[in-house]
Amino acid sequence: MNTSPSSSKGRWLRCGASVALTLTLAQLLGGCQSLQPVAQSQGAAAQGWWVELDSPSVVSVSPGVEMELPLAPYRARFTDSNGIYYQASLPLTYRTAQGVQNSVQGGLYVRHDNPRVAHAWVFPELGAQPAPYTQPIAIQLHKPR
Repeated sequence: MNTSPSSSKGRWLRCGASVALTLTLAQLLGGCQSLQPVAQSQGAAAQGWWVELDSPSVVSVSPGVEMELPLAPYRARFTDSNGIYYQASLPLTYRTAQGVQNSVQGGLYVRHDNPRVAHAWVFPELGAQPAPYTQPIAIQLHKPR
């Protein structure tokens, strides 16, 4: 049995890291309780709805960084008390002024009180609730017949 101070210190560090990771995950996952899949939402009114862009759209994320939204159908995926998250059928693409690009999953968020305007959003990491960008985007909302 190894009882050296270094092996004891290593166990405490691993244990501390485990506890910190568990607490962080619990906080992140607990923060998205109001966000739920469309199929599980009360009434599931948005099930089968989709959104299309009026024209190609590029959203300014920060100075020197833009996000390109594809001209592709966006299907209702999540809902919260204020609106519906529509996921793009193709990835969204971040581009920097230096030419770096990265594709991510995401889509458009449409508020219930303004169904003709959307805001871009991307999938979060570790279960955090997605946050929409503020730049408005003109859309066409389609409901199943």
